[in-house]
Amino acid sequence: MDDAEKARAMRAAAIHRVRTEGAEVAARTLIEISGDRTAPKNARVAAARTLAEMTHLGGVDAIGLDKPLSEMTRAELAEARARAVAYLAELDAPTIETEAIDVSEELLALDAPEPITTGGFFD
Repeated sequence: MDDAEKARAMRAAAIHRVRTEGAEVAARTLIEISGDRTAPKNARVAAARTLAEMTHLGGVDAIGLDKPLSEMTRAELAEARARAVAYLAELDAPTIETEAIDVSEELLALDAPEPITTGGFFD
């Protein structure tokens, strides 16, 4: 086994450990922080946001597209591709257009009396 193969094997082992043990420790810690009512609110919010991202409840960053393609598994690549295709189809979908609505001052006028301009509290 040459040095390049050893380096790849070590990298693969490290990635595997981070994805298994590391993910478990991270989730446990984030759950603990987000549920701790004595923790600072900003820390609780940050932990809750990270948990949401980890479970794909967050925004774009949560769907794994910030991860380099070379580090994605085949399943992650297929999922990212399916989401991208669905999003492109959504962008290409026709929009619903309606007639412009007249929003003249007459339509916006309320049935209220005219304001009194003199004799106010500070006059």
